[in-house]
Amino acid sequence: MIIGIDATQSLTQYGAIGLNGARIHTINNHQRIEDLPMLLADLMGDDAPTAVLTITGPGSYTGIRLAVTASKMIAKVHQIPLIGVSLFDAYMQVNSPLIQSLTIVSSNSRKGILNVQLFQSNSDGFQAITSILQLNEAQFKAFLAKFEANVHWHHIGDACRFELDVSDHIHHVSVQLSLQSLLQQY
Repeated sequence: MIIGIDATQSLTQYGAIGLNGARIHTINNHQRIEDLPMLLADLMGDDAPTAVLTITGPGSYTGIRLAVTASKMIAKVHQIPLIGVSLFDAYMQVNSPLIQSLTIVSSNSRKGILNVQLFQSNSDGFQAITSILQLNEAQFKAFLAKFEANVHWHHIGDACRFELDVSDHIHHVSVQLSLQSLLQQY
């Protein structure tokens, strides 16, 4: 059984995948994030995990901190591998076979900032073109203006903080990371 945790957004996904299928749960970070260690213990029951995967950010600092701490405790107690994956890499790992183009992935940050990273994907996989950038609205508009060819913009999590009129060659979608789809790849 592989345990997975994504606490980067306002809703935390946690779950397990194993021989008996997948069990994925969601909690509201603002109401129950401190319950995550107990919820993970209930999820595991008497089953011993074989690995634990956690999303390392960008995102909610408190959620990520608690998820990483809980993941480290599980890995240490059960002497199993701990796998840390960035939110954007995890999203591209699951979705790049479907996208296969130049892709901007973004998520909300604090104080009117977006976390942004540019990827290229094709049938062979994906590659990050930039590191994670933190851009305000004007900087993000300038970043988008650089693209003349078709580009996909995938915004993860809550609605994008910026009300932007994007040109016809920028295809924008709001999405969530599927923890179940990610765990199925491990």
